[in-house]
Amino acid sequence: DLDRYGVNSHNIGHMYLAGGMGHGLDIESAVSIGLFPSDLAEKIVPVGNASLAGCIKYGNLLRDDGDIDDILSVSQEILLSNEEDFSPLYYENMLFD
Repeated sequence: DLDRYGVNSHNIGHMYLAGGMGHGLDIESAVSIGLFPSDLAEKIVPVGNASLAGCIKYGNLLRDDGDIDDILSVSQEILLSNEEDFSPLYYENMLFD
């Protein structure tokens, strides 16, 4: 819910989808059923298993160049199961009319 964070889709440069959802999701289909707003469709980047890729990248760093601190300073984990609006919106949009 972008409104909660005071942004709109024009403020978003890229939206990275990680995990199983980011691996096999058909973006066009997800937009067509209302899972994502249509104006974000071109900004969605599936990244697959990002946690594993991040661990590998971090493990291979030979110097501390501040990248990890930069990423951590702008990253936020959002647990959908804790989001009050998620379940009702999810169930509402599961009906493929």
